[in-house]
Amino acid sequence: MSEDEDSLMHGVVAPRRPELTYGEITAVGVRTLMEAVDANYSSTFFDLGSGFGRAVLQVALETLVAASVGIELDEHRNDVAQSVQRRLNNMATNVMSPEDAARVANCVRFVHGDLLHADCSLATIIYFPSLLFGEQLMDAASRKFDGLPNVRWVMSLKMLPRYRTFTLRGSVQVEMTWSQCPVYLYERLPYFPLCRNMARFDCFVS
Repeated sequence: MSEDEDSLMHGVVAPRRPELTYGEITAVGVRTLMEAVDANYSSTFFDLGSGFGRAVLQVALETLVAASVGIELDEHRNDVAQSVQRRLNNMATNVMSPEDAARVANCVRFVHGDLLHADCSLATIIYFPSLLFGEQLMDAASRKFDGLPNVRWVMSLKMLPRYRTFTLRGSVQVEMTWSQCPVYLYERLPYFPLCRNMARFDCFVS
């Protein structure tokens, strides 16, 4: 990222009133995760609980992902994210090449909706900020992830209660606004198509 692009990120995405912001991943934390899963031009990043959209916009600016998508249940937060996206698009042409500005504008999308019902079929990398999610949501989301055909990585703040088509590769300490926090990295098994055919077996991992 160039110096101008870095200034753009901080000017548009950084909160003006940090004390009013709910806890979330920092810019350093996002970079740590993107390096861990090797996000590249073939990746499609989904943030399932995207809040004000900072991680989604940062991934679009700092990586070459094909798409960066945020799903947020709270309508106000999603509206703010879309407003910031429009500001970013207007400012980007002043500090980025026309090609890069167009790429960022085209790859970002914010969706107001329930992560359990949102279309995540194109996702290859999922960030799941699940720290405050209850057992039922964790269970339903875990089942959803198993059924998504293109996902290669799921990054979750809490351990998934069950999974058939992933393996836990470990965790990384990631900077959050409140402290360092472990994020658990689940990688899709290479024999994923076989796992789908084995759905009748109770092979949950807990």
